[in-house]
Amino acid sequence: MQYILLISSVSTLLFSQTYLDVLYSSESDIGGFQFNVADGIVIGASGGAAGEAGFAVDYGNGWNVFATGVVLGYSLSGSVIPAGSGVLTTLEVIGSGLCLIEYGCDGSTCLVLSSPDGVTLPGSIENCLEIFYCIDYNENGICDSSESITGDINLDGDLNILDVVLLVNWIFDLTPYNQTADLNDDGDINILDVVTLVNLILSEQSISN
Repeated sequence: MQYILLISSVSTLLFSQTYLDVLYSSESDIGGFQFNVADGIVIGASGGAAGEAGFAVDYGNGWNVFATGVVLGYSLSGSVIPAGSGVLTTLEVIGSGLCLIEYGCDGSTCLVLSSPDGVTLPGSIENCLEIFYCIDYNENGICDSSESITGDINLDGDLNILDVVLLVNWIFDLTPYNQTADLNDDGDINILDVVTLVNLILSEQSISN
């Protein structure tokens, strides 16, 4: 009976097909990316910022659903993914538990981000499906780049309604915690951050006028 249950479980995993968005937030243009996945099989990858930039996104899988697979994103024309945040690429997968993994790939990190010049960007993986790169961290491990602007949630260099819309969408969609949206650093994304952001925008406009 136990064997029947095990076979049924694996069968469900094998034929459960879904789409997963791999998110990113980067303070630098991205010239290429590579990451490994576990607990699922990648059968397609398309769309997102990689698709908009004309990247080729290739993928390969381990010998079974419990082995790791790899996804590569690159451009043969020299195009880049601009600094910012959003959906990096959408994976079509078999299995509902797929996650990006950060360590354990032959003794090296599983996530590799490249600048347009081929220099490694030391990124990290958060909340299973988010790739994060910050230029500088403070002593508490919080992204604190001198080139970033507090409240610039979409990392476009400006404070405006676009940042408010993105923040509100994160709240209603119950998107996992993201440091760039937690403006008061309390570990939660809620109306307090919206009020803080609106005040920042109004203050900036008053100064510029």
